[in-house]
Parts: sequence; structure tokens; C-alpha cells
Amino acid sequence: MISNIINMADKTTDREDRLLASLFAAEPVEDDGFSDRVLRKLRVRIWIQRLTLPVAALIGFAVAINPLMDLLALMPSLASLVPARFALDIGSVLPATQSLVIGGLLLVAGLGALQLLDD
Repeated sequence: MISNIINMADKTTDREDRLLASLFAAEPVEDDGFSDRVLRKLRVRIWIQRLTLPVAALIGFAVAINPLMDLLALMPSLASLVPARFALDIGSVLPATQSLVIGGLLLVAGLGALQLLDD
């Protein structure tokens, strides 16, 4: 069902509405292609801005790859310098499977509750 208020608002226009409609109904001003040149320059600038960050990231990665490979080659020798008492057993750091399952269920229940509150 369409509201009467919307229909009435579409049918009634005041002086400002008629003035705006007449301004937008006017023929476009001839500018000898100025607006097309401006839009072309804007599009070029937008593409330059879009491409600058990825290109800079690729250049930075290319510069950093050699020192990164050297550092990765040194990792085994650095690991042997760590005393055994500081070495961690990975099993002692990770939570138990039961804790992960309970945490996941609580997360899903919490997200569902937030969705219900949002509605």
C-alpha cells in the first residue's frame, strides 16, 4: 500500500521546487570540451592514486626479499643459541580442544544474540 503522504508530496510543489526544476531543465552550457578534459584528468589522478600503494608495496617487497632470505637462513643457527630452559613446549601454549569448541560455541551464541537484539 502506498502512503497518501508520499503521493501528496509528489504532487505538490512550492516555488523553490519549481525554481530548481527549471534550473535543472535548462540546456547544458557549451564549454568547448572543458568539462571532458577535467573529467579525464580526474580519472587519471584516481588511477594514479589507486596504483601508487600496490606499486610501492611491490617495490618494497623486491628490496626487502634478499635481507629476508638471509634472515631466514640464519634462523636455525639463532635457535641453537636459545637455552633449553627458555624453549617452550608448543603443547603447553595451545589451549585444549574442548576449550576451543566451547569458545566457538559461545562466539556463535553471542553473535546470534546480537543479531536478535539488532532486529
